[in-house]
Amino acid sequence: MGLSDLGGDVVATKLLKEKTSLQIIIITADDKTTSRVNKTISTGISVFIQKPSTLDELKKDIDIAEYSLLQ
Repeated sequence: MGLSDLGGDVVATKLLKEKTSLQIIIITADDKTTSRVNKTISTGISVFIQKPSTLDELKKDIDIAEYSLLQ
């Protein structure tokens, strides 16, 4: 989410406007309750991962995104 020159939320929104079938995974230290994260989640991202997370959690979340793509 916190990129140096453009927020990840802005990038996700632009990408999903161009191609709604994309599977976007957001990885951030921001809490799920922040307005920026809520706004991004409502655009249709596939998975939200809050840092820190384990490799097992990351794999599970990627599997969720992959499953959503196959639906």
